[in-house]
Amino acid sequence: MNNKKRRLKNVYTRSFKIAPPPQSIDYSKAFTLAEVLITLGIIGVVAALTLPSLMAKYQKMVYVNQLKKSYSVVTNGFKKMMADDGVDKLSDTSYFAACDRNNGCILDDLKKYFNIIKTKGNIVYFADGSYVALDLFTSPDGPYNTYFKNCDSLLGSMNIDTNGDKAPNKIGYDQFGFILCDSGHLGTAKNFADLLLSANGQNIESMLEQLKQESYSGCPNGDSLQLSLLCSSRVIDYDNWQIKY
Repeated sequence: MNNKKRRLKNVYTRSFKIAPPPQSIDYSKAFTLAEVLITLGIIGVVAALTLPSLMAKYQKMVYVNQLKKSYSVVTNGFKKMMADDGVDKLSDTSYFAACDRNNGCILDDLKKYFNIIKTKGNIVYFADGSYVALDLFTSPDGPYNTYFKNCDSLLGSMNIDTNGDKAPNKIGYDQFGFILCDSGHLGTAKNFADLLLSANGQNIESMLEQLKQESYSGCPNGDSLQLSLLCSSRVIDYDNWQIKY
């Protein structure tokens, strides 16, 4: 028994030598409640100043990504139309050949080439929630390469709402205008030369120059095709798929 007690005593002694009891803590080096509250207040002010800007920038990225998707969906659909018929022009496809001069084109027949859930009037509703207001011609109207970018002849025009009925429903954000070229290309207003904006009598080319200026607040107000074409041109052609206004 004496040997057992002696061994236990040695264990306790070694333990205290290895891990001595903690020393007294200097509480003067800790943060006070006032300092913590001031720091949290500063963080809150900085967040209040920066978060709206960050959220706005993020939302613009969302709008651009939606535009890219809609642009790709529409372009690929018309490419498929030409590929199925083995032609290089939309006007040579069986779809446009069936268009009637008096009654126009049957939009329901576009379901063969696009993922469409319904059509109403001249509006085509896509399964992803976006929709396109289409104005298709029964025959190509051209040449238009003088006015539109990479467009030999014109087969129609369209306004795309990239997120459907969701806000903001505003040109230059979730609404963009394009012209449909006979080649299947979606054209913008970059090469407008002589057409005038009826809203203010300003030459479209000079308006584009104005749009390029960072000081300009954004795309022009209004809901005409010309205005939506201008916004499409600024975002795609001049600002490289960015919304900078």
